[in-house]
Amino acid sequence: MKSSLRCTRAACISPSVADAIFSAGAAPAVAPSGSTLTDRELAVLKLLADGHTNKAVATKLGISVRTAETHRENLAVKLNIFTVAGLTKYAISHSLTSL
Repeated sequence: MKSSLRCTRAACISPSVADAIFSAGAAPAVAPSGSTLTDRELAVLKLLADGHTNKAVATKLGISVRTAETHRENLAVKLNIFTVAGLTKYAISHSLTSL
């Protein structure tokens, strides 16, 4: 039976989420602190920027709500951006999502 999940070195995700994440083919985002955002942090950032709640992010990525919240907290610290509006602005300015 062929798996319907796509796996990266970090996790397995559904094809629709993988397509949304990897379709842009952009280079890894580098935070102002110099640290690179993980694939999962990028996925969370893109979904948050598209208007999804932590609960919806968790459901789409197959993780717990608390794990989604932790990824969001890590993004906030790495990017020094602590609001969803700010994260959305960052995602748009770095071509991670569009209006």
